[in-house]
Amino acid sequence: MTARPPSRVRFERRAAAARRRPWLLWGAVAAVLAILAGVGWVLLASPLTAVSEVTVEGVEGADRDAVRTAAAAPMDIPLARVDTGSIGTRVAALPFVRSVGVSRGWPHTLVVTVTPRVAILAVRADDGSLELVDDEAVSFRSVTTAPAGVVLVNRGSAAPAREGLLAVVAVLRVLPEAERARLKDITVTSASLVTFTLGGVQVVWGGPGQEDKKLRVLQILLAKSPPTTTVIDVSAPDTPVTR
Repeated sequence: MTARPPSRVRFERRAAAARRRPWLLWGAVAAVLAILAGVGWVLLASPLTAVSEVTVEGVEGADRDAVRTAAAAPMDIPLARVDTGSIGTRVAALPFVRSVGVSRGWPHTLVVTVTPRVAILAVRADDGSLELVDDEAVSFRSVTTAPAGVVLVNRGSAAPAREGLLAVVAVLRVLPEAERARLKDITVTSASLVTFTLGGVQVVWGGPGQEDKKLRVLQILLAKSPPTTTVIDVSAPDTPVTR
């Protein structure tokens, strides 16, 4: 059986351990701080994480180039120090951008993800060009030819108000596919006057609001009106007019 060390020896050992304990603690703290400092240097100052590439997702061609130019992303600075909010604000100002997100692709890539506006209307301008308009009634691009599937809208003497374009968007949303296929000659002459031709009948739709009621009244009148009817006015659906 091994004899226990004398009490004095045990006391001295405990005292020595107690004296070492603060140094061990400070040593551990110093090691952690050194690791954090190293990580901070890598993230905030090291060329290892400097921006060397900007990736644009969601758009192609000229739009992608426009996004990259608008982003004006700073190169050769650590990725963690890039102000992604400012980049997003600059890109969001582009007319064709509906929303944008900017993220960091470690270790050295900045990723700009764009959701573009999608045209559903093409409004003819005074010079004959067409202004593409999305479902928020936002005009975002001029073209010479309407893309496939985009509805052509005529305008009155002045550019149509946003409310008028929203009324057209509402028409497209509520009309059944079969009736949309017969839709033509859409005209916006003011915020409260939208007209279009459905089959051989001119429909005075009016402005935005009460779309479902207008559609129900229109369908009833189309079914019941005599063949000689040329105009159906549902702008006030409670008191429709035919002639």
